[in-house]
Order: sequence, then structure tokens, then C-alpha cells
Amino acid sequence: MLWKPDGWWTGVNSENRSGLVPKTFLRHLPVEELSQALRILEKRGEGDTENSRQKDSKAETEETLHDSMGKAQVADESILPRSSSTSIPPLAMVMNRPVRCLGDALRADPHLTYACHLTPRLSHSNLAFHDLYWNYEDDKLRKRHVRVSCLIRLIRFEGMPRDIHTGLIRVALYDTSQKTGKQLVSNVHTIRAQIKGSTWTFISRADTANTGIDFSDFLLRSNYKSKEVILLLQASVITFEEGHYVENALGSYKLSMIGDNFESCIAKKTYTDYLTSENIFDRESTPSKTNFKIVLKALDVPKDLVQYVDALPDVLLYNPMFIRITYFYRRRAGTLLLRDRSNPLSAEMISDPLLSAFPFVADQPDLMDLITGMWMSRFKQLKIKTEVNQAQTFFHIFMNTAYCIHRTAVMPDYCMWDKKVLAERQEVLKKCVDMLREYKSAARFLLTTTSKPINIYDYSMDIMGIHALD
Repeated sequence: MLWKPDGWWTGVNSENRSGLVPKTFLRHLPVEELSQALRILEKRGEGDTENSRQKDSKAETEETLHDSMGKAQVADESILPRSSSTSIPPLAMVMNRPVRCLGDALRADPHLTYACHLTPRLSHSNLAFHDLYWNYEDDKLRKRHVRVSCLIRLIRFEGMPRDIHTGLIRVALYDTSQKTGKQLVSNVHTIRAQIKGSTWTFISRADTANTGIDFSDFLLRSNYKSKEVILLLQASVITFEEGHYVENALGSYKLSMIGDNFESCIAKKTYTDYLTSENIFDRESTPSKTNFKIVLKALDVPKDLVQYVDALPDVLLYNPMFIRITYFYRRRAGTLLLRDRSNPLSAEMISDPLLSAFPFVADQPDLMDLITGMWMSRFKQLKIKTEVNQAQTFFHIFMNTAYCIHRTAVMPDYCMWDKKVLAERQEVLKKCVDMLREYKSAARFLLTTTSKPINIYDYSMDIMGIHALD
């Protein structure tokens, strides 16, 4: 399937005939069914002995499948220069093997990204939004109290493999019930470990000197009342094999969230346990204990962050370093979608760069670092620190940075373990900031930077977009 901005999808059937399908006729494909479909495609490829024209048609079909499972991008990037680095192409590993770890699932399913979970989603009535409410008396977002709201801090992992390229901790909410089938029911949050021999540690200091991807803490919000929904932490390593990087899981740790009274059962204490070796995407996989030890701590949400956390979606795993700027995005969503919206029945696309682009920017930690750093610097200079003033300041920063970079500047996709890719991206980000400080405007950056053609749909929010397919 290939997503189109007008609400139709380009699909290819078993006879390699393509056509348009309205997205309201579709449902999200679970990871298990996705793996089965990919195996069928591989078998077809092995048995294909027809002429080259049919082979070319099959190649186009698989390419379409690649595009549909990656992040939805409307702009055609085929004419743009590709990065020469050896980073993992989107879905390279997923297409060559079944989904085995959270990293594979994240690359295969856009519904596990921030782009999906931060974008406001319509409620079942289609007259309101699932977890976005406006307090008209106080003229601000209404607080949303959920069953589980806490801060999880990773302290260390012991007995881990030595001499690896990169160590990652992937976190998600996992539904272990048999009624709906085992599945991931939240976004996948990632933390990069600091490797010191056989011990993995994490940066616990939140400041602009460190990148958010290395931060030890993450916010946990969940409104699920089922005891079968648990917190899943998975340690994985990145290795270089046969010309590209490969991610392999080492083990997982499961933490129960809901008790018999349907309230949070996460105690505010330090948890220590050994990881379990298990492929959660394989029903026949048998769990077994490993020698990898995890140490983490559950804490209350800091008081200075409570008002921001209460404005987040009901189900989310998120980085506290980015919570303040995310609050102003959510506030703008509330003003445009609720407070100032004249017709709640309208399904027209809403033209607003911040509303449409921020969820996709949230999947790029280096760009979020840039915005957060500039916001903290500007916040200290504000004389009047009202919520309205802060929101206006953040909007100005976003329009002069992320708006000019995301889907505009030519740079490789974010890859946290590829130093060359990160360096190339950093050059673009630095150029934007330097020119903004010198010329007080992003115009010079746009005029002197190789850019992609602008697609108006990239800066408009479709309330019936891909995130609405749950």
C-alpha cells in the first residue's frame, strides 16, 4: 500500500494489478500477520520463473510495500541524493527476516512512532478527540489523570556483551492477553546506553549538553485497566553484518502495571532482575532466564512537570527532556482543534505547520535537542512568562528551525548508531542555527541550502490520516 494525501491508498492485489482503495476500507495489519505476508512474498519471489517484465512488476510491488510500512512521506525523494553511509535502510532487516525485536517492529509499523501517538485522534463518535480536552473557563488544556503515571529511571545493566557497536533499550506497552492477540499497544521509546565494559549505564542529567536519546528517564502514561497490559523493556545490540547494521535482542524485562483493584501496582522503589530471552513476536518461543541483569527505579513524576505530563495523551512513553515543548504543541492542538474550531463536523485538512509537523519531528531526537536548547535559552530571556507568551515564543522558534529543516532540507534520515549520518545531519542543523542567530530569520538558510520541493500536504493536518487507523 502507498499512502496518498487525498485519503486514498494505492494497492496491489495478488495478480499484480494496482488500483485505488479508500482508507476507510482498511485496517491496521498486526505485526504477526505482517511477518506472514512477507514470507508469502518471499516464496513467490523464489518461484517466479516468468519473463523480466513480470519480475520488474514484482519488484515494483515489493518497493510499494516498503514505502507503505515506513514513515508516511508524501514528497517524492527519488530525485534527491542518497547518503553514502552504511546505515540501515528503512525495513532492510524486516524484509529479510521475521520481526524479532522491538526495533524491527518500530521500523515496520508507523503506528509505533511518535508521529502516530502524538497526533490527536478522533473519538469513536468522530465529534471530539480521544484524549484532547479544552478547559474553556481557564482557557487551557484540561488535565487528564490516568491510571498509571510515573517516571522510570534506568540505572544500569550488568553482565552485558563487550565490544559491541551500540547498545539500546527499547520500551513499549505490551498486551499479553489471548483475547485480542499479543501486541504492542503504545509507541516504542528508545534509550541509547553508555557502554563501559560489561556494564551499561545511562546519563541521568537533563541539560542541553547531552542528547535526549541518552537520557536515563522516561515518562510512563497508561490508562489501560487490563492486568494483561504490561511495561516491556528490551535490551538489544547493533552489530555490523554483511554490509549493513543489524539489531538483535538480548533479553526482555516485564513489569506489571495494574493490580487486582484496576489501579497502578508499580511501587516507587528500585527493581532488580535478570532479563528473559524470548521472542515476543513468535508464539512458539519459550522464555528462558539470561545472565543479563537490569536495575531500574520507579519514581513519582516531578512536581514541576506534573502540569505538562497531565496534558499528554493517555497512553505514551516519552522523554522528560522534551516535555515542555511538547506541551506547547498540545496546547496549540487544543486551540485549533477545539477552542477555535467553528465546525466540529468538518473533515477538512487543517493548515498549520506546528500541528502537522511536530509529531514527525518528535521522531528525530537531534532536531528535538536543537528546539529544546533554543527554547530554554529564549525562556530565560522572557520578561513576561505567561503561558500564552511562552506558547508564542515556542511557535516562533519552531517556525525558524524545525519547520525549515523537516522535509525541506536535504539530509539523511535519523539513525542513532551511524556516526556519519549524525554528523551530516548536525552540519545542516548547525547551519540553520548559525544563520538564524546572524540574520534573525530563517530566510537565508532556506535560500542557501539544497531543499526538497515543498508539498503543501506536509504542513496540513488530516484528522483522518494514517494515525487514525487503529
